[in-house]
Amino acid sequence: MLEPHSTTTTTTTTTATTTTQSTTTTTTTANGSPDPSTTTTTTTTTTSSSGGSNVFPDKVVGMYILLADNTEAGYEDDSDWTPELYEYQQEGANVLFFTFIDPSTMEIPLAYQKLSATRGTGAPGAVPQDTLILYAIGGYLYSIDPNPWDWLTSQQKVNYILSILVL
Repeated sequence: MLEPHSTTTTTTTTTATTTTQSTTTTTTTANGSPDPSTTTTTTTTTTSSSGGSNVFPDKVVGMYILLADNTEAGYEDDSDWTPELYEYQQEGANVLFFTFIDPSTMEIPLAYQKLSATRGTGAPGAVPQDTLILYAIGGYLYSIDPNPWDWLTSQQKVNYILSILVL
């Protein structure tokens, strides 16, 4: 008489940050037909982030971090200072909105670049690895005049701005 044996099939599918793995184990009878009373299926779904993705978390707790303002001496777009987050900012938010990009130039301020470069380094005042960073354009004072911003006045101008902003 032949002994029953097991067949295991594992399927793994990865989409964005979600991985689903299903494993089915079926014991067969001596004549090779499946024995339905001994089939076991296990499905495991794991969601994780590499920290480098641009996917919003399920629940967003965001903070605005004022880093640049061309109307404040010492904090213009090209000012060379080293911003650091406070502990409550590191631990209290999973999304940081760096404010504000000057819509007349659309240049990424040096302070944004410096603080963004700390992400995941573990240095004092650094952005945590799993924190999403968004750069905010405008703000109230930048929105008063001109209104609308010049690059919003035609599709061609919008397309140009989009082409230079891809990071």
